[in-house]
Amino acid sequence: MVRTLVIAGSGFAGMWSALSAARAVDMAGKRNDVDIIVVSPSPMLVIRPRLYEAAIANMDPDLAPLLAAVGVRHIAAKIELIRTDTHELDVVAGDGVRSILHYDKFVLATGSTLFQPAVPGIAEFALNIDQLADAKELEAHLASLASQPATPARNTVVVAGAGLTGIEAAAEMPDRLRRVLDEAASRRMQKPAAERTI
Repeated sequence: MVRTLVIAGSGFAGMWSALSAARAVDMAGKRNDVDIIVVSPSPMLVIRPRLYEAAIANMDPDLAPLLAAVGVRHIAAKIELIRTDTHELDVVAGDGVRSILHYDKFVLATGSTLFQPAVPGIAEFALNIDQLADAKELEAHLASLASQPATPARNTVVVAGAGLTGIEAAAEMPDRLRRVLDEAASRRMQKPAAERTI
């Protein structure tokens, strides 16, 4: 009888759970006896601890080839309900199709999401680097500063949070700001004098 291991999430914990399980199954000679499935919206591994960096290209590698190489299946979906009494999962695919997935063992490795307190102004004006889309939004915002007048507000970044990511972001911001603003200043100085705006 084939046993099924379902892993929810394809972040670092989900990826390593899947790879470790595949290795253990292979070492035990049970490759045909265990079905390892990763369920997540996409098989992308977003390298969240590094989203504070200026270069965010390739911060979301595709795990599909790696998972396939070790015999792990990926289902592009979200788990909506976990029924521990019957060992069943209610799964909803991206197109809205619902299904039930049975499991013998289950690993919950869905990671975390950013908590934004209900402080006035945060939703409208604060940026974060929780997800790749957020990091891209921050990058676009920093790039837009070059077209704004030089003021102390334009040249100031406030980082809320002094954990590892907050410290790394605070250490990275002066160089990122300098690079954006210095490049803008250089472009202005390369224009003919009649076209320059300071």
